[in-house]
Amino acid sequence: MERGESPESTTQAVMDGKFLLNMWLSEALCAGTDTEFYFDKYENDQETAKDIDRQCLSCPVIKECFDYGVKTESYGVWGGVFLNDGKLDNVRNSHKTQEVWQRLLGIISEGEDIDL
Repeated sequence: MERGESPESTTQAVMDGKFLLNMWLSEALCAGTDTEFYFDKYENDQETAKDIDRQCLSCPVIKECFDYGVKTESYGVWGGVFLNDGKLDNVRNSHKTQEVWQRLLGIISEGEDIDL
């Protein structure tokens, strides 16, 4: 946190003893949404999963979200991709079309090789 910056102005997380600032989180389209949509409800209902995919694809912080999910070895939907321990979960992403994958990879990779 920058000197003089209040804790209320950023979202903070403590993971593995490291202090992480996630200033991007307040810009996420999912901020304030029931988190179950990105875990159990995503897994159990393909229509919900497709709605979440569309939301993520239009989110201004999709790349930051995906990067966070991978770096923190998270579970659930991060940057439009269902991760399990920070890695692609093929089963929970099986509803995605080739077009959706192309759009996602175009956004989250920004020219980088991504190991999905």
